[in-house]
Parts: sequence; structure tokens; C-alpha cells
Amino acid sequence: ISSPDQVANLVLSAPVFAGEQVTLRRFSDAAAEGIRSQLKGNMRAVELVGDPNQLLAGTLQAGDKVDLVANLHQESGSGSNVTKIVLRDLTVLTPPADSSKTGGAGGAGSGNASAIVAVTDTQVQRLFFVFKNADWTLELRPVVNAVDSNDRSDDLSTIMRGR
Repeated sequence: ISSPDQVANLVLSAPVFAGEQVTLRRFSDAAAEGIRSQLKGNMRAVELVGDPNQLLAGTLQAGDKVDLVANLHQESGSGSNVTKIVLRDLTVLTPPADSSKTGGAGGAGSGNASAIVAVTDTQVQRLFFVFKNADWTLELRPVVNAVDSNDRSDDLSTIMRGR
């Protein structure tokens, strides 16, 4: 490499060690890396599979931020549920396909769709728990000046009281 301009639009594809001569073979096109180029440090990519409504198919775009809302079943047979936003500010890496544009049978709400989101290595545990034990949906966050309300949980009594 004789000029920084030669690698301006490239990403490292292999480690570079101190004092090592660097050649263009150590770099690749960022676009060729796909979502891998967006993962750094403790970030992980996880595929969410659900119905198009849960995944906001046709609405979500790559780069959007979403929250994961879960309806958790507290005790088996008790009928007691709690709804809570369990993960906030997740980045959409790959949005779901719009089922109305891809010819999905039955329109929105039928069949499965998938999206890929970025989570930390610890958020993935909460995400996996929700997938195995709760009903869930994504909610789209504002693009500009997103603010979070105070953390809360809702059950039948808080909804009936209107709080």
C-alpha cells in the first residue's frame, strides 16, 4: 500500500501486527462483508423468526432501532401474565421481507418471516428466554430523539386501573 486512498473504502479482513508490512490482500470490500462488518466487540447477530406482524414486515428497514415487548406467563395454569419491554434499542441488520410484496399466502399475519438484529452477548440470553417462554413483538423506535419512558411491567390489575 503506497497511499491511504487505496484502502479508504475497504475493511481489514485479517489482523495486522506491529511492524508488519501491510498489503492489499489484508483488506476486503466492506459491502462484501455484509452484516459481519457491522458487528464489533460484544455485538452478535441473531435471527428473529415470527409472523410478519411481530416483525413489522414491510415497515422495518436496515438500520432501524426496535424494542422487544414480551408477554411473560408467570405461573403455569395461573393465567397470570406480565407484559414488559425486555430489550430496547436493538439495531435491525436485515429487515423481514414484506409478505404483501413477495406474494406470501394469505397476506400479513400468515406464514413466517425473519429479521436479523444486533444484540450484545448478554442481551441474547434475555432474547432467547423470551422466544422460548413468552409471546413477543417488536416495536419501532423514532429515528430522531427517541426517549424511553420509565421502566414498568403491566398485568391485568394495572391495565384495569389505567396506570
